[in-house]
Amino acid sequence: MSSRPGGYELSLLRSGGDWDAVIAEVATSAGRLISQPRRLKVCANPHCSWMFVDESRPGTRRWCDVSICGSLINVRRHRALLAGR
Repeated sequence: MSSRPGGYELSLLRSGGDWDAVIAEVATSAGRLISQPRRLKVCANPHCSWMFVDESRPGTRRWCDVSICGSLINVRRHRALLAGR
């Protein structure tokens, strides 16, 4: 990582074995994601640790995947409301 006007820049220097290259690529990708001015969020499902970039216009996305985590939490909330009646 090197400092540039207006931010930082990552550059790749590959060495080591195959898995070292994979780990370096993942770390580089994570560094780029964190260093960019994006809305990086953690999924609102307490049993999920995925992170995602919120690209919704209002910036209100809560789930890594609404069809998995969002649906699961919404069904649990609905069943809890029905049980409380």
